[in-house]
Amino acid sequence: MNSSNQEINLIISCNRKGVAEQIYLDSDHFFENITLPVGLHTLVHPDSMEALGELWMHVIDHTMVENILVTLQSENRSMVMSFSGYLLKDKILLCGNNKESSTEKVLSEMLEINNEQLNQIRASQKELFKLKQDKKNWDMNESILNDFTQLNNDLMNQQRQLAQQNVKIMKLNKKMEIANENMNMFAYSVSHDLKEPVRMIHSFMGLIQKKYADQLDEKGKKFVDLAVDGSLKLNQMINDLLVYYRSTAPQIDELVDLNLVVEEVKLLLKRQIEEKNAQIIASELPIVSGSLTGWRQLMQNLVSNAIKFVPPGRTPEIRIFAENLGQEWKISVADNGTGIEPQMQESVFKLFKRAHSENEYEGTGIGLAIVKRIVQSFDGDISIESEMDKGSTFVIRFDASYVDSVA
Repeated sequence: MNSSNQEINLIISCNRKGVAEQIYLDSDHFFENITLPVGLHTLVHPDSMEALGELWMHVIDHTMVENILVTLQSENRSMVMSFSGYLLKDKILLCGNNKESSTEKVLSEMLEINNEQLNQIRASQKELFKLKQDKKNWDMNESILNDFTQLNNDLMNQQRQLAQQNVKIMKLNKKMEIANENMNMFAYSVSHDLKEPVRMIHSFMGLIQKKYADQLDEKGKKFVDLAVDGSLKLNQMINDLLVYYRSTAPQIDELVDLNLVVEEVKLLLKRQIEEKNAQIIASELPIVSGSLTGWRQLMQNLVSNAIKFVPPGRTPEIRIFAENLGQEWKISVADNGTGIEPQMQESVFKLFKRAHSENEYEGTGIGLAIVKRIVQSFDGDISIESEMDKGSTFVIRFDASYVDSVA
């Protein structure tokens, strides 16, 4: 679960040199005797120095990171916390929590309580049935009465616990609503506040190219070209980030014909397909319950990558096919591209992780992260089967209950 669904117990503000300057929140009073400023490493147990390094580097490199376990130390005490980190201008904000309050845990506890109730109710019904059968010995002894009284008390206590759990779920739902609202505000800010300066840079550089090109030397023209290219890449990265964060937003379930989705993707990628003379062969695919927008984005990203990541001189060949495995379905997108090294096959689904350098193939490193988020939105799983210089197959697995029919 994301840290947004967990109670924050500790907030530490650090500078880029790794010095803890302020502690905004310490609900466990773990560092109440600490004198600030102090080196962040002095607050961490020696066994967690590697985890601290991983947390720090992820924040510096990617501006944010979530769910890194770090063991803290203070005097003779230690405590494990799950940290998220955020880069805010020249400061790094570390937010930690040590309590499990996820929806999954609550639902699991409710299920256990419900099962206990059912078992005890069945046991009481059997006991009562036995007593009624033996009418000659109808007089209940004191032990049986005590057992029934205890059982009744236990059931009442469990009903109270169930009511408390319902209250917890209501609070969690409220927190999730707030988190979704904050994400919508973030997306709005990115769309308007961040993209506008990028558009201005691109427009002004374009004007310089058109009106003052004859007044620039070769080096000046190169600088302007780099600025225009950089603004286009930044705009694409902002667009991809918006898609990434919106990919987990609640979607309207509808019947999606994956055969039609593939045809639509072919139209969207027509120029790319024609430039490389790519061959796309799709077998019969099912009709599924889900989001048309999500499936279209998923297929478009996978097919686009399959066309892009091909060695020079090789014609891209992409096969899309489905398999009914009984309890689940498998949809595969196979290519004859460059392949992905085994050590990279898991990390390529992470934000900004790339299997190839930007000098070899352009891109933002967000496309496969979007794909994974979309697959997770319908409780699916995605994996890679790949061989270097021979190609890759992206395998999507999901529960058969999502399949409505075969077209």
